[in-house]
Amino acid sequence: MEVRWNKRMTSTAGVTRLLGDSGDPCAIIEISEKICDSAARLRDTLIHEMCHAACWVIDGDGNAGHGWRWLFFCQTAAQAHPDLPPISRYHDYEIHYPFMYECTGCQSRVGRWKASLDTQRFVCSRCKGDIILLDST
Repeated sequence: MEVRWNKRMTSTAGVTRLLGDSGDPCAIIEISEKICDSAARLRDTLIHEMCHAACWVIDGDGNAGHGWRWLFFCQTAAQAHPDLPPISRYHDYEIHYPFMYECTGCQSRVGRWKASLDTQRFVCSRCKGDIILLDST
């Protein structure tokens, strides 16, 4: 099994790629550099993805998803390490975007990795209000 950092993943914390066949299973776990920006996020994402990998590498089930087999490996990890926080199906932490835009009408916000949104051309998708780039300090 291999674990890699992925700088292009911007909306999910991690992904497990299943390789080989049931006779020779292998998995690659990719972790987002941008989203896993703390030790706690890295730990939570790794254990989540390792449970996916275990479904394939140990049990030969490449379609386990977040079903009973995946939950079994989550429970096994929790029993082995009771100090771990609960392993969840989805991350619920806020992504720290370096650039935030806000609608001047409804105050809804959207984050971006680059300051590339043309505020003269685009409007808010909710209320059609103007969008401004917030100060990143």
